[in-house]
Amino acid sequence: MKATSRSSRTQDYGNADATATRPTAVEIAYWFLRLNGCFSMTNFLLHPPGRGPLRTDADVVAVRFPNRHEHDMVDHPLFQKSTRIDFVIAEVKARQPCSLNGPWTNRARQNVHYLLEAVRPLPQAEVRVAAEALYRAGSYTNDRVRARFFAFGGSRSAELGNAYAGVPQLTWSEVLQFMHSRYRAYRRQKKDNEQWDGTGRWLYRTAIEMPIDAFEAAARP
Repeated sequence: MKATSRSSRTQDYGNADATATRPTAVEIAYWFLRLNGCFSMTNFLLHPPGRGPLRTDADVVAVRFPNRHEHDMVDHPLFQKSTRIDFVIAEVKARQPCSLNGPWTNRARQNVHYLLEAVRPLPQAEVRVAAEALYRAGSYTNDRVRARFFAFGGSRSAELGNAYAGVPQLTWSEVLQFMHSRYRAYRRQKKDNEQWDGTGRWLYRTAIEMPIDAFEAAARP
């Protein structure tokens, strides 16, 4: 992804230089999920069983436990009042509308089966049923686990919504507004963040130093 210059939009905000360490779309999606209590991994690779090319990769894979509670923080509505373990397969687009790539919608390739078996959020006996539900509607729920695709992108897609009603669509404006609000509302609790990676520190610092419009302009993929 080619980063474009944002210096004209950030020059009045001190240390928040978006041209230096501007995050990628996948990094922003990762931090959105992390701020909502998810344990996440980026670029999860699906390797072939033998020799051959990579099957595909998942931009972000995340797990969130139902009793998650941090101070009095209110998580995004997609996670509120959850009584199940959330398992998320996130597909990330920088500027394109939200969508799911072919490797995740083609039943014949069985990449969803492979991922569910590799991570194993469900018993082996449920993998086939869960995979079919994810192919069909983008989500699967039992009494313990809720597995869903998430689609991050520049805008919502009516086509995706019609084909996969169970897939949440998250635009960068919505994501960044949530992050800006979280960082500012809990700036004291989040201030000691030297052990975060550079992206997390940049997002925190930039959100604290900039109003929401400038933050969106600086951070938007």
